[in-house]
Amino acid sequence: MGTTSVEDPLRTRYVTSLLTGALCVMLTTSACSTSDGTDTTEPAAATSRDTGIHLPDKVRQAGVLRVAANFNYAPKQYLDKNHKPAGLEVDLAKAVADKLGVDIEFHQIAGGVENTLSPVSTHEYDFSIGVFNYTPEHREMIDVMAWVASPLALKVRTGNPADVDPKDLCGVTFGYPPSTIQAEILDTISEKCKAAGKPGLKKVSDFDSPNEALVAGKVDALFGDASVAKYYAKKYVGKIELVPGKVPEAQPKPTGWAFPDKSTKLERAVAQAIDELAADGTWQKILSSAGLEDEAVLPVTVDGKPLRK
Repeated sequence: MGTTSVEDPLRTRYVTSLLTGALCVMLTTSACSTSDGTDTTEPAAATSRDTGIHLPDKVRQAGVLRVAANFNYAPKQYLDKNHKPAGLEVDLAKAVADKLGVDIEFHQIAGGVENTLSPVSTHEYDFSIGVFNYTPEHREMIDVMAWVASPLALKVRTGNPADVDPKDLCGVTFGYPPSTIQAEILDTISEKCKAAGKPGLKKVSDFDSPNEALVAGKVDALFGDASVAKYYAKKYVGKIELVPGKVPEAQPKPTGWAFPDKSTKLERAVAQAIDELAADGTWQKILSSAGLEDEAVLPVTVDGKPLRK
């Protein structure tokens, strides 16, 4: 199992972390645990800077935010050619950490992006980047801090050989990403199809790369964030294309980062940092790099409700 560690001007650390254990190599002086829980380096001194934002004692004393991620979701989160975390959400999270006066560690979690939720729910990490939506299944597990409401788009193989129609998706085989807004919408569409006496959607999730599964014909279509869909349509030019037209059920819904359930103090701190970043224009500038400045949810919400001050 390989491990990579990098450092940038915002004092970012990247640690490859698998659900079966962790192995890390740090370029900065910091605590680093193996799968049996033993430290391999001396613990770091508290390095948080006084910014006027009140942090939980654990984060303040550690001087670092530990963030779970899945870097297979370009252009929002991925590893660049130098194996450094990159993308829209990485830039947003780094800006938040800088505003809070702490370092940030990104921990790569194996599997799909939904695999980041379990270690977040047990406080192994402070939060997870990724565009999660709040569902009843999440209620006792995580809180979702929504910061964006992105439009969604359909991807198919070039030429649309399965004749996927955004207004009638009954019987279509979809790549199915659990614990996402896409999954919720696909479930709704499938139930409507069945109620109308038509075949429901066929949902496939046992693949490593949804785009490769689409190209290989294992699924007929993928449904996801429009900015991500456009990115992959360009990356797989001649193999993947976007379907014109809108899916009636696919209205933009607020989505965002996952925090441990009822981690109110940290959520308030992050929300205050985002408020200040929005006030000085930094937040919108980063969003504009992905064309999402008009889809921002400001102020952020937690589990669909305004965060109490």
